[in-house]
Amino acid sequence: MKININLILLISGLLFLGACGGNNNNNNTADNKLGKLEIEIPDEIKDNEDVVEFIEGMAEVSDEYALMIDEILEKNADLIGKDSDDLSMLEQLALVKSTGEVAVKSAGIMEKWGIYMNKRSNLEAELSDAELQALEAVMMRFEKRMEQIEEKYSEVLNNEK
Repeated sequence: MKININLILLISGLLFLGACGGNNNNNNTADNKLGKLEIEIPDEIKDNEDVVEFIEGMAEVSDEYALMIDEILEKNADLIGKDSDDLSMLEQLALVKSTGEVAVKSAGIMEKWGIYMNKRSNLEAELSDAELQALEAVMMRFEKRMEQIEEKYSEVLNNEK
């Protein structure tokens, strides 16, 4: 049975999005590891402190999730595409360890994501159509982070297929 990392990422992502501590030292930020991704807050919502705080918080949670995925892929790149029957005992243990780490880290991140999704619902009720469009544009940042991961690991992920 092949280890399908895309399936693992998809399930992790769905769990993450459906339910809704990272390492934040300066050398291990998502901007440093995956590429700079600015938070551009449109003029329509710059003056709304609640919205700005929400956007910045969501950016942190998205980056934390992206760093977790990046770390798992980095640690397990040599296992991607291997048949589970061909894994050595040490490789199987490494895979089990990584799976456990994902579960533990995801729980905290999903909790934060859920809190921000509740905040988003409350904010949306108070915003005008223009403000809602501006907020939605900023929310695309999470998708951009996932695209950065796909690009960074494209060779590894393409070799799995």
